[in-house]
This record gives sequence, structure tokens and C-alpha cells, in this order.
Amino acid sequence: MTTVNVNESIATREDGVLMLALTGSVGGDDAYLILSLDEKPDRQDIELGLVGVHVEWSDQAHSGYGIIGCARWDGPDLAITITEVGQELGIPATILLNNATKHLGSDDQAIADTILGHV
Repeated sequence: MTTVNVNESIATREDGVLMLALTGSVGGDDAYLILSLDEKPDRQDIELGLVGVHVEWSDQAHSGYGIIGCARWDGPDLAITITEVGQELGIPATILLNNATKHLGSDDQAIADTILGHV
């Protein structure tokens, strides 16, 4: 399990795209996780399989669609399990984001919940 000590959480909704960005550190190194969801993907995105929750782990090389197996809130923490396909992209099997909700307001929390509801 990879544990991220979150020091900043941001959730936005812009042009029909929801985004949750969490930054922090893992063993002293900087790390981030971005979850995004296009609420109304266009035909081309659907045909290319670019639908559902997109995950980016610390850089674009470690990213993909539909690679979250499970996501759950545990108080202020967020636990995410990554599928085998996501692990092949170099994303840890399990990511625990400590204090993920600490910096989220109620509107931001609603955005985060909507994104995670599509997992």
C-alpha cells in the first residue's frame, strides 16, 4: 500500500468536467493523484474508450481510464484500489490518501463524491 499524506485537495467543475486533485508526499517525495470525469463525453471519446473516471498518478505516463477497482471514504481518508491494468501502468495497487477531505468544502466534497460514484 502506498500512503500519501495529503497537504492540498482541490475539486472543480468546469465545462462539464469534474476534477479532484490531491497533492502530498510519499516517504518525503512529492506525489499527486488526479481523478477526472467528463459528465457528457462526445461520440469520439466514447468510440475511443475515453469514458469514466480518468486517473493520473504523479505524471501522465501513469494514467488511464477505468482503472479504479474500488474507492471508499474512511472518515477523512480516501482508499483507492487500482486494477491490474492500472498496476501495469506503474500505479500502486492500493493508494491511501490521508486527510483527503481536510481541504475540501461541501461543494468540493459533492464533486468528489460524484466522481467516485462513477467508479
